[in-house]
Amino acid sequence: MQPNQLFQRTRWRLAFWYTGVMSVILAIFGLGVFEAIAHAHRITIEREIKSVGSTLHDSLELVLTQSGKLPLSAYRLIPSLCQINDSCFTTFASATNHSGAIYQGNYYLRLLDSREDLIAIAGKQPENFSLIQQNSRFSQLKDQRNHRYHQISLTLETIDGKAWGSLQVGRSLADFDRYVATVGWILLLGIPLAMGLIGISAWYLAGLAMQPLSLSYRQIQQFTGDVAHELRTPLAAIAATIESLLIVNNLDKEEITETLQVLNRQNNRLSSLVSNLLLLYRLDTQFISNQQMKSQTAEVCLNELIADLVEEFTPLAKTKEIKLIYEFKTEKLVKVQGNMANLYQLVSNLIINALKYTPRLGEVTLTLNQDNYYGVITVADNGIGIAEAEQSRIFERFYRINNDRSRQTGGSGLGLAIAAAIAQVHQGKIEVTSQLGQGSVFLVKLPKKNA
Repeated sequence: MQPNQLFQRTRWRLAFWYTGVMSVILAIFGLGVFEAIAHAHRITIEREIKSVGSTLHDSLELVLTQSGKLPLSAYRLIPSLCQINDSCFTTFASATNHSGAIYQGNYYLRLLDSREDLIAIAGKQPENFSLIQQNSRFSQLKDQRNHRYHQISLTLETIDGKAWGSLQVGRSLADFDRYVATVGWILLLGIPLAMGLIGISAWYLAGLAMQPLSLSYRQIQQFTGDVAHELRTPLAAIAATIESLLIVNNLDKEEITETLQVLNRQNNRLSSLVSNLLLLYRLDTQFISNQQMKSQTAEVCLNELIADLVEEFTPLAKTKEIKLIYEFKTEKLVKVQGNMANLYQLVSNLIINALKYTPRLGEVTLTLNQDNYYGVITVADNGIGIAEAEQSRIFERFYRINNDRSRQTGGSGLGLAIAAAIAQVHQGKIEVTSQLGQGSVFLVKLPKKNA
């Protein structure tokens, strides 16, 4: 399977699983919201019915004098009250505040005597209803048109405490059913829409998540190709040298010496490449887990380190007819916490790079300074410079400007990558500014000890 197809397939899988999991969560959440809304609305209706029923119950018990008989004052309390077998009428003028609840909403009431015989009614009554559900006080009814009603039953007593009968107060659940149905439709339409948006987001997020993996894969491919390319040249030279030794007979001592020198140079080249690769591996490991780094760190004086490096590279600079200058712009010692050998190699690689690309009679300047938090090392040259388009890539492994693979300048293309990795492990950074034909400036910032 091609890498692109593999990443694309993985992206689809990630998007699918993310969408699926989020859809299940959203569906469960939506169901919970629906049930919570319905329950809250149901509780509200029960409280309303209980409030209306309790008000009517307390008011009626104050006027009931004889069991099973309705006094005239009961009609004043409930103007719309209609006794069975009587012609019903409404007296609005004498209506009290208690009767207002009957006219609001879809309420009804029923008065029954102690034998459960219906005596009087008020409000719009359910027709041919049947019992759906009942508990101690509340019950649900359904009429012949499948309209639901919620009802409360309260026991009535006369003024002297004798049993009179019961009061039933209920209301239609039509508005409740419409409200719950509306909420249900909103959720049924909204959840699929949300799932679609989640799917699009999942595809986008999966792409973002796959980008580092895809980049790492491309870097591994590039790294493998670069390593193979770097190894091929010295190995090819060694193979060619050995083949020439096998073909030519009776070599004299001078030819043997020259041949061994060629083999030694290529062997050193391979050893240097392997050593640099191992160093990069260790630096990567330390960056991921800095425990080993902490155990190998010590106080490093950058003043002494720069002085040692200048002393080491002055002969090489003189050989190339390049002036090596160093400046200490701070009178105080600049101390950092780090690995002495690694920091020495960091600055050494920058000096080697500067000397390599600085022409005869040029200058390479080392400067040490500090601010409140960092020790600052600057390596500046007036060499060939670096194009702006190349500056963001010079710290990549095996990268050479203009794809220079001719080896005329030597090196493996790992020097600046190693320098950047060392700075990163020490929680520092390297910055470069350069112009073609005018030179380059590499600035290294390392955190000071106890900064």
